[in-house]
Amino acid sequence: MVSASVASLPVVNDENVSLTSSNRIGRNHNTHTRRQRFRLQNTGNPGQSRWYATRDAARRVSHTAPVVAPSRAFDFSAMMDSINLNEERTKSSTSLPRQLRRPAFRKVNPAAISAIEPDLSKVSVDFIQQKIHDIGEEMYYMVQQTSAKCPKGRLPREIDVVVNDISGSPPTHAFAVYTPPTALQKQHVSLYPVHALVLAATCANLPPLPYSKPAIPEYRGSTIALPVVPLSISSPEMFAVLIHYLYTLRTDTLLRALLPLSGHASIPSPDQLTREFSTYPPSTLQPYLHRIHGLWMNITALGIFDEKLWRTMEAAWEILHGALA
Repeated sequence: MVSASVASLPVVNDENVSLTSSNRIGRNHNTHTRRQRFRLQNTGNPGQSRWYATRDAARRVSHTAPVVAPSRAFDFSAMMDSINLNEERTKSSTSLPRQLRRPAFRKVNPAAISAIEPDLSKVSVDFIQQKIHDIGEEMYYMVQQTSAKCPKGRLPREIDVVVNDISGSPPTHAFAVYTPPTALQKQHVSLYPVHALVLAATCANLPPLPYSKPAIPEYRGSTIALPVVPLSISSPEMFAVLIHYLYTLRTDTLLRALLPLSGHASIPSPDQLTREFSTYPPSTLQPYLHRIHGLWMNITALGIFDEKLWRTMEAAWEILHGALA
């Protein structure tokens, strides 16, 4: 698998794996800033609401992928509430479709949002999505400022997460992402601490998740408990790339994760990339096709209909096919 030049969501694969990023750019060191919460208040005008979120710690996230340790095998025998979005797409891993078909549009389930944020039950999904867009990179920064302790053996229903920065809102859930094995009882999983609201507001096929209100961390290094959400998808290795986009909505870093662009400071036009990639051996481009196909399987299964995400993915797909023609 080709590594992506994207700031991947921290993956917890072993005990005491630190997820802390040392690259902090433009931080406002306000130690009195409390936990960032999603709160809405009526402005007095019908149909209008005001979004309150602490934004004192303005920052940019690092775009360097962290080193990821091998995933761990867990016993899922006690996890009866796993979300299975793993769908069969192609008979052979080497047989890829010529076009990436878009599924029929589905609206995000408001119940999935109100289950984790009851205060948002009467707020439009579009409004929530816009406000997540406004502070998505700050939320992603808080994800990077966590570390988790994952025990060996059976996957627990909760994990302890150490919060290394208290200027914003820490993650609310830990997704245990995996693909079911063919014969064995155990499967390899990777744990992703995330703000579940980001997924609930963008994934139409995601069912309501358990309510989680972690304790407010009092100091750097505080520990909070997050519920574990087992999630079976077709391409776990592309989950980090997808989550990074859902937080930041950055098509440039997404494209760099889908194409061999490490030598480009800026991204050339599609025609220029097609001509350049046509000089590459097929063995160099094929892994990227599989990466894009894996991303397509994930967003189709989760029910994500973000237009910029689809257009970027389709453009990368066509560039590679044009280069291989």
